[in-house]
Amino acid sequence: MFKDVTLRLIVGGSLDQARRRTKVAWIIGYLWTLLSFVSVTSWIFLPVADDTVGQRLSLNLYVGLVCEVGVVAFLSYGVMRRKPKMATALFFYFWVSRLFWLSTGLISLDGIPNIVRFITLHLVPVYLFYQGMRGAWTHHWLTNRYNDWQANSERPA
Repeated sequence: MFKDVTLRLIVGGSLDQARRRTKVAWIIGYLWTLLSFVSVTSWIFLPVADDTVGQRLSLNLYVGLVCEVGVVAFLSYGVMRRKPKMATALFFYFWVSRLFWLSTGLISLDGIPNIVRFITLHLVPVYLFYQGMRGAWTHHWLTNRYNDWQANSERPA
C-alpha cells in the first residue's frame, strides 16, 4: 500500500495532465532563463547612478550566473522533450542552488518586498519544476510499459 501511495504522489494517471505539467515547467524554465539573463546582463553592462555602484555584479558572479542560466535552459529543453532524468535534474538543481544562494547571502529575505521576490522568482519555479518532473515521469510510466512488452513477447504464437 505504501508503494502505491508513493507511486501516485510521483506518477499521475493522466497523460494529458502529464503533458500539461511538462509544458508549464519548460515554459517557466525558459521564462526564468530569459528574465535572469536580461536582468544579470543589465546589472553588469548598463550605466548606474553613483550611489548604486557598489551593487554592481562582479565578473566572477556574472559568469557563474550566466552558466546557471545555461544549465537551466539546457535542463528545460530536456523537460520539453519529456525526459524524466532531465526533469529530475532540473528540479533538484534549482532547489539546491536556491539553498546555496540563501546560505551565501545572494538572496536576501530582509523585508516584505524581498520575501515576495523570493517566493515569485524562486519558490514558484521550484514548485512548477516539481510538477514538470511529475509530468515527465508520468509520461514515461504511461508510454513505456516494459513489463507488458516482455509478457507479450514470451507468449507462443
